[in-house]
Amino acid sequence: MTVQGAEATTKDGMMKSLKYEGIDLDKVNECYRYTLDYLNKVDRKVELDINNSIWIRQESKIKKDFIDINKDVFNAYVTELDFSKANAVDKINKWISDSTSKKITKVVEPPIPQNTAMYLINAIYFKGDWAEHFDLMQTKDSYFTNIKGEKKLVPMMNKTDKYNYAQTNEYRAIELPYGAGNISMYCILPEQGNVNDFIDQFDSDKWNEIKSKLSIGSNIILSIPRFKIKYEPNEIVEKLSELGMGEAFSRNADLTGIGDEVWISDVKHKAVIDVNE
Repeated sequence: MTVQGAEATTKDGMMKSLKYEGIDLDKVNECYRYTLDYLNKVDRKVELDINNSIWIRQESKIKKDFIDINKDVFNAYVTELDFSKANAVDKINKWISDSTSKKITKVVEPPIPQNTAMYLINAIYFKGDWAEHFDLMQTKDSYFTNIKGEKKLVPMMNKTDKYNYAQTNEYRAIELPYGAGNISMYCILPEQGNVNDFIDQFDSDKWNEIKSKLSIGSNIILSIPRFKIKYEPNEIVEKLSELGMGEAFSRNADLTGIGDEVWISDVKHKAVIDVNE
């Protein structure tokens, strides 16, 4: 959404980071329109809400073309807000909470800095019932080996059923479908070493290889922890800069398609994953 207002080398760096190098932005936008429309209809048996918003400080001179393209492509909710008011943060966080069914309730912290011209916020909420539920009575405390190699007793969901499954000397993988089966969770268990070592080698080729090896197997015995994870990484600006878009975070940024003297001051991310029967 931000790249819609980027120009020159700032735009080039952002497009490179997004893996859109050499692709016309109009073509990228066309793909986003199609993808968002597709995801909105992909499976009527699951909830998948993708919401985008732009919150503009009153009297900030944000260009109309930038607002219009984000409304058109990303169906962005756009509003002006008096950032000096005590309730401004509450209004933004309420939108986030409503958009994530209260899974994430607070991202923006008061007070809003005086030089902040806008917040651009994306929220995704997914809730899927398994195509075949786990039997709550089959959930038992069992040992699970964590990232440190420690064995911990955790509630393990258990099921024996027909699944898309693959096993090699490197990993075991299984596809767990939701709803009508158009969306799935994929679980991959490395056979050796630390899971992060496996992730370090993970790319689109490995992902496509794993999916190509999946085939229907009957009487697959599955045990998976019931778990909830909250994730809020730091140093996102540094990581995005390493990917090539560092200029966007400096006063040298050319975001003149948004407004004059605009740059990205910070990027925040928060995620919650809750997996149960």
